[in-house]
Amino acid sequence: MNIELDFETYLYVSNNKYIISIFDKKDSSLIYKNEFNYETKFSEPNFDLLSEFLDKNIFKIEKLTKKFIKDIFLVIEYNGYFNVLISVKKKNDGNLINKKNLEYTFIELNDLFNKNYPDNMLLHMIINNCIVDGKIFPSLMFDLKCYYFCLEVNFISLPQKIIINLEKILRNYHIEINKILSGNYVKSFTKNNQIDLCEMSQQINNGFNKNEIILIPKNNVENKGLFEKFFHLFG
Repeated sequence: MNIELDFETYLYVSNNKYIISIFDKKDSSLIYKNEFNYETKFSEPNFDLLSEFLDKNIFKIEKLTKKFIKDIFLVIEYNGYFNVLISVKKKNDGNLINKKNLEYTFIELNDLFNKNYPDNMLLHMIINNCIVDGKIFPSLMFDLKCYYFCLEVNFISLPQKIIINLEKILRNYHIEINKILSGNYVKSFTKNNQIDLCEMSQQINNGFNKNEIILIPKNNVENKGLFEKFFHLFG
């Protein structure tokens, strides 16, 4: 089989539902989808059922695409998410707010989170407010002269120990986790289930929320401007 992938795989995991969806990278069209719902008294996913679900679907997908799945975007709905709001204030001495000083501010915020919450995996950074010389804006403001600006950023994270079992299960299929998204965060955009959870996950991953700072691993950063489509913060 060819290992060069022209599709993306999304796996949605909750305590009562699993969804696996395959999207074409070129046009984001849906290639394959399967969903499994089950009843449980527990607040965490049933990992035995998840293994059965993957057994039934991985082979079908690889036969359909004639390619091995080597990584996935994992979307987890879980009650143990940790959310924290962190603010940082910067002097700007009457200069313009520009992309460069905002990038440094994002990196500083990211470092602050990692230093204070080392046992948590950061999944989402979302701008809550941008305060410019005392005036509050709901999103980033560019090319404004100001004496100071303040960013309030909401961090959504997950205890790292939560994903250990999921990583073990996926290794049985030689699949690595590309990125983890909060299922709770994804569901907040689904408008009463009018849009598929994996489809919404893909849209969020591609910059749907203009106030989200997308974390990109250094080795995956393309030759794009930092703010070309959405924020590329080098994690």
